[in-house]
Amino acid sequence: MNIKFPDQGKDWIFLKNVKEIRNCIVHEGGFVTDDSSLVNIIRKHLKNVDISPNNEILIEEKFIEELVNHIDNNLYSLIIKTEYL
Repeated sequence: MNIKFPDQGKDWIFLKNVKEIRNCIVHEGGFVTDDSSLVNIIRKHLKNVDISPNNEILIEEKFIEELVNHIDNNLYSLIIKTEYL
């Protein structure tokens, strides 16, 4: 299709961060260590995700809506780009 993918926009970066959360949940049971790079991602880039005192990932309800919006924006961007090829 000759389009640049991923576009490295804010939606794609958000989705890459979400992938890190997904991997932690699947492979580590949602437990993060204090020295994990995921701690930095959560604290700096994800406002509806937190870490519990027991070092477990906490996902707030608003996160789902935010995730869907980023997916929608990313897919819409791909649709618009492909229509003008």
